Amino acid sequence: MPRADRILIFHMTAPNLRHASIEYGIEAVEQMAQEHGFGVDETQDPAVFTDANLVRYDAVVWLNTIGVVLDGAQRAAFRRYVTGGGGWVGVHGPAGQEINWRWYYDELVGTYIKTLPRGPGFPETQDAIVRVEDGAHASTEHLAQEWKFTEEWWNFYQAPRQRVHVLATLDESTYNPGPAPMGADHPIAWCHRVGAGRAWYTNLGHSVESYADPAFRAHLLGGIRYAMGRGPDVWAGPGTEPDSVFARVPLAAGAAFLGEPTAMAVLPDRRVLHASRDGSVRLTTPQGATSTAGRIPVYTHGGDGLLGIAVHPDPAAGAWVYAYYAPPLRTPPGDAPQEGSAADFAAYEGHHQLSRFPLTAAGTLDLAGEQPILRVPADRGAWTHHGGHIDFDADGNLLLATGDDSSPFGSDGFAPLDERPHRSPVFDAQRTSANTADLRGKLLRVTVLPDGGYTVPDGNLFPPDTPGARPEVYAMGLRDPVRLSVDAPTGRIFVGDHGPAGSAARPERGPAGQARFLQLTGPANYGWPYAFGDREPYAAVDFATGRSGEPFDLAAPVNDSPRNTGLRELPPVAGAWLAYRGDAVPEFEAHADGASPMAGPVYRFDPGAAFRGAFPSRYDGRFFAYERERGWIKEIAVGEDGAPGEIRPLAASLAPAAPVDVRFGPDGALYVLDGGGAAGPALYRLEHAGQDQDPTATVTASATSGPVPLEVEFSPAGSHSADGGPLAYSWIFEGSSVVEARGPEPVRHRYAAAGTHTAVLAVTDARGRTATTELTVVAGGVRPALSFTQPAQGQVVEFGDTVSFAVAALDADTGAPLDSGAVTVELSLGRMVDGEPVPGDRVLATARGTEGRLTLPAQASRTGRIAVLTARWAGPGPQPGAAAAVHRVLQPAVRSAASCDESFGVRAVPHPAAAGGALIGGVDGWDWIKFDPVDLTGVTAIAFRVSSDGPGGTIEVQSHVTGGPVLASVEVPDTGGLDHVVELPPAAIEPVPGAEPLYLVFRAPQSGLFTVDTLRFVRGRAAS
Repeated sequence: MPRADRILIFHMTAPNLRHASIEYGIEAVEQMAQEHGFGVDETQDPAVFTDANLVRYDAVVWLNTIGVVLDGAQRAAFRRYVTGGGGWVGVHGPAGQEINWRWYYDELVGTYIKTLPRGPGFPETQDAIVRVEDGAHASTEHLAQEWKFTEEWWNFYQAPRQRVHVLATLDESTYNPGPAPMGADHPIAWCHRVGAGRAWYTNLGHSVESYADPAFRAHLLGGIRYAMGRGPDVWAGPGTEPDSVFARVPLAAGAAFLGEPTAMAVLPDRRVLHASRDGSVRLTTPQGATSTAGRIPVYTHGGDGLLGIAVHPDPAAGAWVYAYYAPPLRTPPGDAPQEGSAADFAAYEGHHQLSRFPLTAAGTLDLAGEQPILRVPADRGAWTHHGGHIDFDADGNLLLATGDDSSPFGSDGFAPLDERPHRSPVFDAQRTSANTADLRGKLLRVTVLPDGGYTVPDGNLFPPDTPGARPEVYAMGLRDPVRLSVDAPTGRIFVGDHGPAGSAARPERGPAGQARFLQLTGPANYGWPYAFGDREPYAAVDFATGRSGEPFDLAAPVNDSPRNTGLRELPPVAGAWLAYRGDAVPEFEAHADGASPMAGPVYRFDPGAAFRGAFPSRYDGRFFAYERERGWIKEIAVGEDGAPGEIRPLAASLAPAAPVDVRFGPDGALYVLDGGGAAGPALYRLEHAGQDQDPTATVTASATSGPVPLEVEFSPAGSHSADGGPLAYSWIFEGSSVVEARGPEPVRHRYAAAGTHTAVLAVTDARGRTATTELTVVAGGVRPALSFTQPAQGQVVEFGDTVSFAVAALDADTGAPLDSGAVTVELSLGRMVDGEPVPGDRVLATARGTEGRLTLPAQASRTGRIAVLTARWAGPGPQPGAAAAVHRVLQPAVRSAASCDESFGVRAVPHPAAAGGALIGGVDGWDWIKFDPVDLTGVTAIAFRVSSDGPGGTIEVQSHVTGGPVLASVEVPDTGGLDHVVELPPAAIEPVPGAEPLYLVFRAPQSGLFTVDTLRFVRGRAAS
């Protein structure tokens, strides 16, 4: 093998789960290392899982590890190591390891253990036939097509074939697989790419005798060679390219460079303009240098702000930047009243502004040169849908998607049709989406004039002389069209329209929550709020009496709302291109938090483009859909007639956490603006070049600010070449002096002078290709340290509660208190991503100062979300982007089981009776779901909504970890069928103070006997 290769054997297990074969395995691998010229270290200490240590190894072998042994920091370091180019080998036990870490068993291993045939009548090991599927791989090339082996054989929850390259399978007819066999497809060894790294797993290696078997030793050695990058890259999949042909090139990361990202535009020279909700517009170069282009003053309550940004696709149209934003005006602070008089609501009437600004040669916006184009009315002070995406059609006309400016609350997850005069207008979407005289809930199409303003082109929904109709409207009946795109060669317009979330279908009200992609080939009415999905009607409702009427007539809809200022008789409702809810489209990966369709670009291959990172011609004409909630990008084939075809994942291991904007640049690379999970927002481009790629440079630092002198340790961990080969590293810390590094180990630099400094890392591969990245370090100035002292982390709250908060704001370097007036605290709904809270886009309430009270609106109730308090520092501090922020999680008293933070073994089953739209089903013994963090202080009981067909089983509420203290135990009775969901009486619970994970562990004699809909925490009163 070339150079001094080295691997690490990790063999820690949970107590009482250590395999007797581990020591034999260590000895066998050490002998292989001696024979084949690579070094070996071995350890049971999880403290070795750090960036600085892992980068020393070509691969890490997890040898019969089992149980939960890594903490959050160790998991994060290991994930960076693997996705950054490191190798992983799993021998037998790791398919039962870290079972509360979704990335590990979904993306690294690919599956996890379900059962093993042990107990009365089953020996510990059995003879069976292993069938080799890939006889060319380094780990199987020496094996016969049928290989008889003696082992402890595991059954997995699912065959991982869609995620991995299967090397060998097990013939279940040759042994007794027990009561839960996998059947004809029982993979037993496989490999795949995980980001830039390689993973290899075998279920062999449990028995002591395995390590004396020459065939098994060669099997294991081949797997190690593959994981180290010393074997051929392989992949099998249904027409999907391996992730290894893509390179994720980072351009900017973190709130300091991206703020709260809302939109982006890629310029002809590959620079990227990106917008933040606070009005900031930044410019990032192809090399990853970010500067501030300007800041547009905006109003930001309720998710408002700078919503859209665009440039004209034709450079001849001029250097204009188009922006859609909420100007400050004189809107009162805080929430608008939900009930009152017309005068009460009038104070919150405002508008959104569509304008364009000159982009100077220096890369800044000329704010004084603003050219207003049009205004769209807005009812402020509430959580509503704004839209804001800007694009241009094939004829150069400007397209603007606008939201319905209506509240999703107050209508039980169905259409907002509340016409009562004392209720806020935001509860009636008929005044906007169904109003032909209003610009909201529409797709607008106009021609921008040279000096600003606009004219209306031919071909819109209403001719210019139509009384009671706006001629700017191209499509109406939209709810929340966050993203659109135009395929210029065909003229097709794609729109992603977010639908109501979480509601189950009710005949007297309407369909269950869903989402839809639209394809526009001409003007049309898409029905909201009278219908959604693919022409599924809602029923008329009298909100004063609660009585429902007949479903709306979609062939001839009528708008009789007293707030309607346009035509009464509306155009017929058109259908969706692709509507979905739950797992109706399996490729869209059902998610407990609902759906958020985003219409990405249609790729058009340019054979004359010189950039080698461009997507190839096989992607020509493919529509790239993406999902913010579900965190993926998919390529969808589009037929000549425009119909959707096959759906494939795009670089699943490189998928964004929460994609905000996705566009192809002029270079043919895919640019992604990611709202981010635990790691924060990111901007990067996805290049396609097979192995003919530049290396990737990644840098982290022990500190990015602090008092002078400031000593910082910089690490290049995660940097990698496309082929896994060696890199040369060089650094620039101040000025132009280059510091050469001997390898990937961290380096230290001392900043003696106050100011803003840029640390630059350059990595060069063996072919001479170089990649750079940079990090801003601020020496001197304030480094704010914020922390919540109140409320308790994981405190249980109910919608409608008022929550007191207290924040400690200190200078992290001196400990001195900071100005409390520079702290803002926001309350929003959110979700947990990789163990960290991620607030949603819309802020429900805001306060300034380090102490105060915020109310969680009763109408904001969502059983699938947590509540998140976010404290932000807005005072002077490190630049750029001095916004330090911390979060505090509040647990709603009612949670949908399907919205759990992690799970093992179960699956979400869409169901009309489910409060969150889906039940937890497929329950087997020892399956579990987890909510984290939860503080049970003040909670006296817990109640479940369940269904069961016969003797269901038991739900055990456990703290800390599975197998921890049992706080409550609830028997699930026969409810009369799996479709009959009932709430059980509250059961007393042992309170555990402090924020801890809360597990629901299911005990069932066989699979599928019961389902769980919701859990409800009962506060301050005894169980019945």
